[in-house]
Amino acid sequence: MRKLLFILFGLAYLNANDIDVTQPLRIQELMPRDNLFCSLAVEPALPKDFVALAENGEISYSSGVYWGPEKTLKAYFKDPKSLDTPILKVAISSILFQDCPEFFNEKSIREDVKSNPEFKDISVSFGNWGIYRYFRASGKLQNTEVNIAHVGLNDPSGAVLTIDLVIPNTKNGKSDALKLWNDFFKNTTMLPEPLFYKAQGQELHIGRTIVDIVGRKIKVIAEKRKSDKKMRFTIVPPDENIEFKFENAKEVKMEGNWNFGKPLLKVKGQYIIDKGWVQYNMVTSIFIKDVDEFSKVNSTNKNVFTKDL
Repeated sequence: MRKLLFILFGLAYLNANDIDVTQPLRIQELMPRDNLFCSLAVEPALPKDFVALAENGEISYSSGVYWGPEKTLKAYFKDPKSLDTPILKVAISSILFQDCPEFFNEKSIREDVKSNPEFKDISVSFGNWGIYRYFRASGKLQNTEVNIAHVGLNDPSGAVLTIDLVIPNTKNGKSDALKLWNDFFKNTTMLPEPLFYKAQGQELHIGRTIVDIVGRKIKVIAEKRKSDKKMRFTIVPPDENIEFKFENAKEVKMEGNWNFGKPLLKVKGQYIIDKGWVQYNMVTSIFIKDVDEFSKVNSTNKNVFTKDL
């Protein structure tokens, strides 16, 4: 995976150093990280007025979320027959998983579809958005038009995002819907390197990284003192409801095109949120900043974690 990332980033995103990493991401508007541990790091090719709404008002991808124009979605929730433009229903699948990151067993999926008589009018095709592999199924299922896609999230859990096309019952409903559907898969692209990391929950700056875990922002600082080459990293949670359990840390060089070769500190540990409601193991990457003296952290938070290396 690391080699593939290097090739994709090195060839496709030659102007990555010019990108503003603080900019908002469209995919995070559609898939806010508040209750997600994994997300797509893509630029979705969807109309600008598409938003994410849930019928019960709570954005939860476990139960399903709709993407579409806000006014259209609200009307659809009240009366599905009112739908006058295509929309998408999106959820984390409860029955389908990736065999491993970046991979679907294409042969097995094709054989399963072919052997099931209910799927005799269904065709399957595979594609990818950068490192995100997906497959689409379309056709007739019990006399109903079906257009569904499964997108691998490349997460160790094997999580898969399922996307359904909802077609309006209007004169041009089917043709409009298929155009939206095909354009979405054809034109969606993986985000350039720095924004890819941000979408995955790590906004990297020289000397600090803003970690985003289920919508909670945590500042991580890494510095090297010029005089003795001693390193220090500090984890600054926004409040005392977040603590950090350290496992190990190591200095490496940045791979890929963006900030290639710059010293990077990788810190492995567990973030514990709200007394164990979330216990999230991850490796945090921070560009190391050379300093005359270590920065002082002005915080009374008892869960600020500092370690000298």
